[in-house]
Amino acid sequence: MGNTLLLAITSINAAPELYGKLEGETVPRMMAMIAKNDSLEKSITDKAGVTALLRRSLDAVRAAFTQAPDAELDRLELFFGERSTVRRVYMRALTHMHEHMGQLIAYMRAMGMPAPWPDWGEAGRKTIERG
Repeated sequence: MGNTLLLAITSINAAPELYGKLEGETVPRMMAMIAKNDSLEKSITDKAGVTALLRRSLDAVRAAFTQAPDAELDRLELFFGERSTVRRVYMRALTHMHEHMGQLIAYMRAMGMPAPWPDWGEAGRKTIERG
C-alpha cells in the first residue's frame, strides 16, 4: 500500500474503493491513508488478497509513470515536508520496491531457500574457472 500512498502524493487515487475520496491537506490526508493501510494489513492476510493488492499497486505505478508527460513529472508537490518534483516521488516508489526486494532476498537466504532466479554466485564462479 506504500505505492498507493506515494501515488496519492502525485494526486492519483489508485484505490478509491479502499480510501474513498482523497481530500484535504497533504499531511492529514497521508495520515488517514496510513491509518487505513494499518487496518488493511490486519484484514487482508490471505495470499490471494495480498498478491492482488501488490499486483494492483505495481500496475498503477507503472501506468501512472509511463503515461505522465515531462511537465507532470517536473511539477512541484509537497513530499514528506519539502517541495519536490513528482519525478522524485516516482523515484522514491522505485527505491521503496527495491528495499522490499532486498528484504525478500535476505529472508529467503536466511531461511535456506533458493532465490526465485538462477543464483549465479556458485554457477558463475564455476563458469569463470572453466574459462
